[in-house]
Amino acid sequence: MRYLFLIQNLFLRNFGKPLTSLFLAAIIGFFPQGIITSKPADNANEQAKNEKNQSENSEKNNHESEIDKNKQEREKAKRESEEKERLEKERVQNEIREKQRLEEERLEKELKEKQRLEKEKFDRDQKEKERVEKEKLERELREKERVEKERLDNELKEKQRLEKEKLDKELKEKERLEREKLDNDLREKERIEKEKSVNEQRDRELKEKERIEKEKLDRDLKEKGRLEKEKLDKDLKEKERIEKEKLDKDLKEKERLEKEKLDKTQKERQRQDREKLENEQRVKQRVETEKMEQRHEAEANQHGFSNAANTAKKRKKQETRPDNRSESEKREDDERKSKAIGELFKIIFEMNSAAVYSFYPYASQEFNFIKNNFSKDAELQPGTKNFFINFEGGAGLLDPPNRKWNVDHAIAFAALQSRFFGIMGPFAEYRGYRYAGELLNNYFASMDVALMQFLSFSVSGHVGYTYLMGSGIDEGGPTFGVLVQMFPFNPISLQFRDSYMESPNLIVNTLSARIGVHLNRFEIFAGYYNFRINDTTFHGLESGIRLWL
Repeated sequence: MRYLFLIQNLFLRNFGKPLTSLFLAAIIGFFPQGIITSKPADNANEQAKNEKNQSENSEKNNHESEIDKNKQEREKAKRESEEKERLEKERVQNEIREKQRLEEERLEKELKEKQRLEKEKFDRDQKEKERVEKEKLERELREKERVEKERLDNELKEKQRLEKEKLDKELKEKERLEREKLDNDLREKERIEKEKSVNEQRDRELKEKERIEKEKLDRDLKEKGRLEKEKLDKDLKEKERIEKEKLDKDLKEKERLEKEKLDKTQKERQRQDREKLENEQRVKQRVETEKMEQRHEAEANQHGFSNAANTAKKRKKQETRPDNRSESEKREDDERKSKAIGELFKIIFEMNSAAVYSFYPYASQEFNFIKNNFSKDAELQPGTKNFFINFEGGAGLLDPPNRKWNVDHAIAFAALQSRFFGIMGPFAEYRGYRYAGELLNNYFASMDVALMQFLSFSVSGHVGYTYLMGSGIDEGGPTFGVLVQMFPFNPISLQFRDSYMESPNLIVNTLSARIGVHLNRFEIFAGYYNFRINDTTFHGLESGIRLWL
């Protein structure tokens, strides 16, 4: 029985009173009757004692189960409150992140919309400004044209009036002189006739004859004056027509140049305005970025390190944007530089393609050799051509280290220079250097390209190839150089040339300066010559003759 009570207490602690009672009933039912003792009194006492212990144990177990149940409920309530608190915290953090994301998207949208509106406003203002500027320029151009035309018309009318007055005065003076001459002749003749006449009849006949002759002379004089006046009027009208055509052409050319200048000024102003707006937008964007960074840093301090890390990533993305814009600006700068270089080459081409030449230097009375034919639409005038060719040949002496001049240190040369359509032409030269019994041959061929030709002053550059052979040298390389020719006054001309050649083993530089005297198509020249191979330099004097074709 003691064991039964122990089992009952164990089940009461773990499963409670109902299960324990059922378990004990089942066990007692299975036990045989012989287990119970035959002493009824002892059994009754023991049964009463057991029931009392059983009731005490059941009460104790009930109390312990209630304590355990309360403890479990408190733990469950605690876990539920912790779970609820964690969910609430996650929900708040998600709301904060979503709010931050929406705020950033809203700021980006506002910034883009603001930039778009500012760009549209700038485009509208720029278009309006261009339209107003264009209208203003057109009005100024029309007013300038009208004033210029009125001035030209007034000058032409004044010139016509003065010319007409001059012609009328000359005609009147001529008529007066003719009349005086006729009157003097008539008086002299009348006097002679009167002296010879004997009677009045002859006097009347003489007077009648004089009257008839005078009327005839008056008619002849009037007819002659009329014919001369008509001829003068025709000449004056023709002269006026030519002057007017010339003035119209000059005015159109002047208007074209003024319009080109105004267009360039307007483009430059637009470029400056565009750069100014771009700088303002960059400054505004930088200020907005700094404000956003400050806001992100404040939010990161409030909501933890995760948001700060995300904000730093976004800020890093935003900081990379100006690099992309700087690359686009670099591309725009490169495009502007390319356009400027293209414009420069266009100006050089237009200036040189308008160049014309006299048949040879100082052949023309109007210009020395080179003239820019801008206003004649590239039509050649009499006495001009759009090309030139010259051949030259000569010799010279080199300056050796011992300063003793002799034929063992000499130069011989021949060259061809040409230029067609005022732009370019072949340029070739041969030079032979003799030094201490050794001979070095220098062959040079290139294309000479005009860079500037204006008022008898020419600057050109040549690109070609130089080949040296002899004295243990057999090598060549590309050559670059510049040639300056000036024709200041008749019959003097000046020339300066500098060439540079570089190959794997040689560096060759040549310098020359000349002064020439022109005699029709022939030029006699003399000058200084400098020839350098690597670190060795030779000086010399040269002279020769050139033929201009």
